[in-house]
Amino acid sequence: MNKTIIININGIVFHIEETAYEILKNYMTEVQRHFMGSADSLEITTDIENRIAEMFNEILLKEGKQVIVEQDVNSVLEQMGSVKDFETVEDNAGPSGQQTFNSGSEPAAFSATRMTTL
Repeated sequence: MNKTIIININGIVFHIEETAYEILKNYMTEVQRHFMGSADSLEITTDIENRIAEMFNEILLKEGKQVIVEQDVNSVLEQMGSVKDFETVEDNAGPSGQQTFNSGSEPAAFSATRMTTL
């Protein structure tokens, strides 16, 4: 038996295991720290939270379950990319501040980041 917590991500309520919550909380703290100096900080972090909430909903519906577990959080965060991945993309920004687009696949969070920076 695992302890669960009820959380709210941008208006959507989720039941999440305590260990999964700690992983998610640490990730979002890193994301908020990373974008703290950006003029679009709130919009970027909200976009990322919205995408995470969408992905959690997809997992719950697809697997017919009610609780987000550690494996779910790790899977979502892997798709979103780490804060170090954000730094790599920002390092590829051109002189005008626009980011260059790579033909390879990139984590899902980059689409939200690009939407606000272009």
